Amino acid sequence: MSPEASDFVDDQFEWRDIRLPGADRARQILDQWEIRSVGKRPIDYMCRDFLISSSLREARLWAMKKFSAFPPSWAGQMTQHLHADQTLRKQAIQIVGINFLHLAHLAGLYEKADTRPYK
Repeated sequence: MSPEASDFVDDQFEWRDIRLPGADRARQILDQWEIRSVGKRPIDYMCRDFLISSSLREARLWAMKKFSAFPPSWAGQMTQHLHADQTLRKQAIQIVGINFLHLAHLAGLYEKADTRPYK
């Protein structure tokens, strides 16, 4: 029996309660993105350890911690085609979270930027 997307989602936390500038644009970009696999090689674990673990340890990255603890339902749906291994699915959701938060940050900066040409 393969796990469903809802197995990795905790609906006690509502992401719509938190307004991230650029989140809508980040979701549009992520809808075009597909995770094809999550590797089990030592180099794959090393990359995830450096990227994900350090992000989760950093106190200032509260949104990443919330995303990992309470992923939105669309993040579970993005990873439902992956292996039935719950550890790999959780890591894939964390990678989606890092990508989403980074894109939301960049889109938020762009929205705030003054796009008028300099004179």
